[in-house]
Amino acid sequence: LLFFEAQRSGKLPADNRIPWRGDSCMSDGSDVGLDLSRAYFDSGDHVVFGLPLSFTLSMMAFGLVEYGDLYWTEQDRAVAALKWGTDWLLRAHPSENELYVQVGDGEKDHACWMRPEDLDMQRPSFKVDSSKPGSKVAAEAAAALAAASIVFRERDSAYHDVLIFHATQLFHFADQYRGSYSDSVPAAAAFYKSYSGYGDELLWAAAWLHRATSDPTYIAYMTGPNSNDGPLNWKGTASEISWDDKRAAAQLLAARLVLLGQQPSGTALDHYKKALDGFVCSYVTGNTPKTAARLPWIREWLPLQYVTTSAFVIAVYGDVLQQANASLTCSGSTYTSDMLLAYSKKQADYILGANPRGMSYMVGLGESFPQRVHHRAASIPSDGVHYKCGEGFKFFQASNPNPHVLEGAIVGGPDQADNFQDARTNFKQSEASTYTNAPFLGLVARLSSSRALPLATPVPTSAGQPAPAATPAATTPDVAPGPVACDCDCEGF
Repeated sequence: LLFFEAQRSGKLPADNRIPWRGDSCMSDGSDVGLDLSRAYFDSGDHVVFGLPLSFTLSMMAFGLVEYGDLYWTEQDRAVAALKWGTDWLLRAHPSENELYVQVGDGEKDHACWMRPEDLDMQRPSFKVDSSKPGSKVAAEAAAALAAASIVFRERDSAYHDVLIFHATQLFHFADQYRGSYSDSVPAAAAFYKSYSGYGDELLWAAAWLHRATSDPTYIAYMTGPNSNDGPLNWKGTASEISWDDKRAAAQLLAARLVLLGQQPSGTALDHYKKALDGFVCSYVTGNTPKTAARLPWIREWLPLQYVTTSAFVIAVYGDVLQQANASLTCSGSTYTSDMLLAYSKKQADYILGANPRGMSYMVGLGESFPQRVHHRAASIPSDGVHYKCGEGFKFFQASNPNPHVLEGAIVGGPDQADNFQDARTNFKQSEASTYTNAPFLGLVARLSSSRALPLATPVPTSAGQPAPAATPAATTPDVAPGPVACDCDCEGF
């Protein structure tokens, strides 16, 4: 959680635990008459991007909804971290069909290497509305607020109601005025372009709104004509879970309804479960692209983001299967809920040090961890000097460790050969992001209650039992047991 505190913009609260961070970007939103300060920077720069911010919040809320009691002494801090972001989303939604989705110009921001407290450039605000729609970002914001409302249902009923109100409006805005977010906001396209389309976000938002409200109209939305809309691709099997594509996570919410008997089988929900099974089987059987040490490896840019999201969702799916007294079949072998949790634990162990380099990819954990994180604020000393736009690049190019430890941050991660170059200039590997950390919070919370896991060997099913059609052929399973690398209370996560 310390990493999220280091990523905050605006006026910091009195209980700020990051001594090298101060108030920043205080006038964000003033160009449009709004207060758009007090947000999260997504990574090592200082633009506020609404899409990854909303996905971060969705995953933070998901973890708290599933495992809030397992956050132990850190639960209140985790809820406060969630609220810091949802408060910003509420302020960014000033009217029914209007959502501010970015503050700052990415190109100009990246041309400078400065502490956020010293920023003196203009930071324009960008929005989507009915004339320039952004279904992807609006639906993701709706999902984040709906998921967060469940967290606050018992804690703060008035805030819960506000979250539901805005989530409902944003969902209808995203659905009624369909269009590409990155087309409407070209300033976002170079950084968070919509590659997968907005179909997954619409399903994701509808599923969270149903879980938050039990309103049957969302089931009708999920199982009606939209389910057969090819461009939406709700029934397709995903290869990743990310800020861009969260189909598998949305399909999990849908499959949960059938598995737990909350909705009947025989609808489109069954197809979503089948697609989810294909996704999970691909990971646990080792058919997903991977490193030499068998870490899932989707692409070179921040590769661990795909590991934390998939490991968290697979752990949640295992718990759902356990509640339903069910299991997963992959190419004739059965995977129990314990095996799925063992798989997810293996990924967490790799991140925290059980890897060929013997280093933690979480900054500040253990004796060996990244020292040169691609992060402006952490790399510039707090020496009282105001380093102007170009002056800070001497710290970017320096070979010495960062003067500030970005505790809790998970960096981009290894290349496909399990190698890691600890250099600020190597931003694909050395930059951290909020959307890599967010699902890891929930995953570590879940693992904190499971100190010992059973031997994870797939069990053949009875003869003739079919495997899911979307499931690839199995290879060596990636669910071997191993020691828990982090026996911790989540402090600093």
